[in-house]
Amino acid sequence: MALALAISATSASGASDPEFLVNRAAKLVLAGDNDGALRDLDEAIRLSPNLAAAYSNRGVIYLQKQDYPRAIVDFDAAIGLDPTRASAFNNRGNAYNELGRHDTAIANYDQALSLRPIYPLALINRGIAHMALGQFDQALSDVDHAYRLKTEPLARRVRGQILEKMGDSDGAIEAYTQAIRLLGTYGEAYGLRADVYSRLGKLEPALADYDKALSLGSDDPTNLNNRCWVRALMGRDLPLALQDCDRSVSLQPESAPARATRAFVHLRMGSLDLALADADSGLRLDPKDADALFLRGAARHELGLGAEAKADIDAATAINPAVGKPYFDAGVAAWARPG
Repeated sequence: MALALAISATSASGASDPEFLVNRAAKLVLAGDNDGALRDLDEAIRLSPNLAAAYSNRGVIYLQKQDYPRAIVDFDAAIGLDPTRASAFNNRGNAYNELGRHDTAIANYDQALSLRPIYPLALINRGIAHMALGQFDQALSDVDHAYRLKTEPLARRVRGQILEKMGDSDGAIEAYTQAIRLLGTYGEAYGLRADVYSRLGKLEPALADYDKALSLGSDDPTNLNNRCWVRALMGRDLPLALQDCDRSVSLQPESAPARATRAFVHLRMGSLDLALADADSGLRLDPKDADALFLRGAARHELGLGAEAKADIDAATAINPAVGKPYFDAGVAAWARPG
């Protein structure tokens, strides 16, 4: 989601001046102090209720806080005060996108682009909305147009995501690689490229990309879980895999997939009771998690619970007929392989 933050052309010298407060708030947002920025913007609006930039920037903060309805209220106010504010239309589109109202989001991006035809961020965001609707040709057209206007790594990253959804794994890898060439510290692009490599069974490059992604940013629970998964598939560095899984579970304790991945590591390490416990906890979070069911079946088989194991494997396969393939390829639960 590409945001736009408005900064006034002038900055006054005192905290009693609303434009000074708007500018200081913008700097606080960039420094990561959203609460301080909110205080400044609330005061700016109290002092000057007709200051469109104050509402628009406060809406950006609510977007970052994932309070989308309040963000929309502020963008509505900003647009009502200044109907030419293209950034407010773009950001309101982002809020509607996050709420799943993709058609309404597209209408807002259209309006932003009618006001500012050279607006790469709005094009990228409209491409994301088209992608969510399965309108892949329109999505590619938007992000490629954005890239022609500005050599923006984000445009290439989103292109990769669109191509993934279209089933073009090679094209997605190339798009993520282009994004990384443009911005060598693009951790998200490394993580997304690693995901594709992992799905293709290219585990060495997947592991290298997860290493890079995690080295570039703070602990990302998804990348931690996925690196744990890859190491478990490879059957090596399992203590390191377990560290990743433990951290991922601590960051997202309500995630059934995180529990299932850790169950896989415990199974590989021969810790059957722990594998069973993690699979059980994953199934309490999501009774339809096919991986957790499969892994519970594998652990039960190793514990000599043949009938229960078969029931779990059959239930997992009914949910996802291909659930066993990565485990069979890794030499796990070969007894359950069909035929």
